[in-house]
Amino acid sequence: MKKKLWLGWLMLLAGCGGETGTLDVSISGEEAATMGYPVGDIGFVDGWSLQFSTLVVNVGGFELRGEDGESVAADGDVMIDLHQGDAVVHRLEAVGARRWDDVRYELRPATGGSRVVGVVDEAVRRRMIDSGWSVYIEATAEKGGVTRTLAWGLDQHVLSRECVAGDGTLGVVVPAGAIADGQITFHWDHLFFDSLALDDADMRFDAMSAVADPEGAVTLEALNGQRLADLRDADGAPLVDDEGAPVVYDPGSEPLPEPTLRYHVLAVATTIGHWNGEGHCHYDVVP
Repeated sequence: MKKKLWLGWLMLLAGCGGETGTLDVSISGEEAATMGYPVGDIGFVDGWSLQFSTLVVNVGGFELRGEDGESVAADGDVMIDLHQGDAVVHRLEAVGARRWDDVRYELRPATGGSRVVGVVDEAVRRRMIDSGWSVYIEATAEKGGVTRTLAWGLDQHVLSRECVAGDGTLGVVVPAGAIADGQITFHWDHLFFDSLALDDADMRFDAMSAVADPEGAVTLEALNGQRLADLRDADGAPLVDDEGAPVVYDPGSEPLPEPTLRYHVLAVATTIGHWNGEGHCHYDVVP
């Protein structure tokens, strides 16, 4: 195998003499990453509010592909705390001016080679590397004077491919002699969705709150104590909504290892990555 030569960015171009442009790639956690929930019209249907204090992701494998087999790739992984705000993480220069139909990137476990963008707490960075996490979250949820804390590390490895833009168009267009902007956008409301089958799933937290430890911490392991079709409140009674109906989480056709809230959260976490705001991708879990 020939050794690849990286000069800042790997550039495999459609032609040597064609027109080129530049693509700036940023990563965003949207307003929720800095402001929490509720934000705008997005919030928990069971009345909770939630604020993040740490929201670190490790992203690599950013690549543009064309239907003709040409490609352009960015070098290396980046690690960023989205609670600190958005940031440009890659600038790809001398990119063929054209539509690149297949935008892809990976949410993948951090390594010692991950490049930190902005400020990431060193203890968090080291813990992510040692634990093989791609996401680390610290947050505080509140409702009616009750406080719950989250400190979740996720070892998700997901390839997001064939991403479409928020307007439904394929990939991204790089204009000749100009700079285009592309954004990897993370939607954190997915972690709290009550359905894997509905696009308009509700955000809920009561079932998570019910398994908090005496100090108010909600761990991923504790979520295994909540069966999706038999959710319980903190007293062990069936969990019901404001209208007295049972609260049930719907995994849809997703084959979960166990029908528990922990595995539901891990399943919805595979779809948190988007492109240019609301654009969706195909999501492949990498073994």
